[in-house]
Amino acid sequence: MYELLQMFKKIFFRKIILFIASLFIISISVDCFSLQDEPEIISAKGLVLNVETVKKISEEADFLMNNTMGYKYYDEQTLEVEVLSGQDKEGVVTIINNLKGNPFDLEIKKGDKVFLYGETIDGNTEYFVRDFWHLDNLIFWVTLFFVVILLLGKFQGLKSLLTLGISLFIIFSIFVPSVQNGSNPLQLAILISFFVSCLTLPIIHGFSLKALVSIIGTSGGVLIAVLFSFLINNFSHLSGLGTEDMRIFAVGNPSFDFQGILFAGIIIGALGAIMDVAVSISSGLAEVKNHKPNISFKELVVSGMNIGRDIMGSMLNTLIFAYVGASIAVILIISQNGISLLEFLNYGFVVEEIVRSLIGSLGLLATIPVTAITAGLIHRSSSNNTKKF
Repeated sequence: MYELLQMFKKIFFRKIILFIASLFIISISVDCFSLQDEPEIISAKGLVLNVETVKKISEEADFLMNNTMGYKYYDEQTLEVEVLSGQDKEGVVTIINNLKGNPFDLEIKKGDKVFLYGETIDGNTEYFVRDFWHLDNLIFWVTLFFVVILLLGKFQGLKSLLTLGISLFIIFSIFVPSVQNGSNPLQLAILISFFVSCLTLPIIHGFSLKALVSIIGTSGGVLIAVLFSFLINNFSHLSGLGTEDMRIFAVGNPSFDFQGILFAGIIIGALGAIMDVAVSISSGLAEVKNHKPNISFKELVVSGMNIGRDIMGSMLNTLIFAYVGASIAVILIISQNGISLLEFLNYGFVVEEIVRSLIGSLGLLATIPVTAITAGLIHRSSSNNTKKF
């Protein structure tokens, strides 16, 4: 077993170097390709220098009960905005912003930073306010989040941030461009899940048997989740177009595999919870092996199943609450309109969210016995479960 692990270690190092080099080349290619296309809409950051508000009469009017006209009023804001980025950087533009009393109004004040977009016609660019500029505050809070992780986790926190960066890089630099180029999204999701676990778990836990058990447990849970996705899809007849954003995407990209994108998203969304379960069981059994070196295979598996049962309840709640929380707005809209429960459960987007919860939960449940049995087999053949591979 030890010689096998040493050979696996050498192969792993070679593969990881080739893989990272490939990621770098692909990211450069994607960046170069994207630079060739000019954006249709000009986007820029702006600083509001001055605001003048005038009350206006709306062109729309209401008829009152005595057949007289009741006019609506709204506030018209005239904004002087300094453009802080883009082709008109350091220029000052005048923008009209109307406040008509609807939820989409942006009540802008002097000193606010705004997100501008504009259209160029005959060499003249007319700017509008798209939204407030959120990026500065977002960068601050993300930086604070990273600092807290580093202060509390120290070197382990640094490794966690490194693995997070690797995971995001793989998704945005490989998965997204590959799907756009016509690759099978579900197959990509399986490969990416395997690569993410192989790259990140050894970084966090070292090249140990514990990391190897976690990788196998994660891979097994993902594969079983994929199997259930095929089975459920045969009976649920999901199109993958249950949400508004997917329907908008489908208008301009009718040839994409929307079912595959749906189930790929489900697998990637459940990957974090599956990895968490695999690592928790693997770490727990490693400690058991340390304190009882002569423990039998059966005792290790039983201990792993017991640890998994304790984890199962909270993890299932985590998945279910995550999916329900993302659908709160839709649930409120439907409940407001008095739609019955049976009708509600037959909407495509509701079925998709239920399927997300089911597949993620089934993958999580399958991870428990896979990891427990793998740990029992590997630790039984090794006298020291902290041995590096």
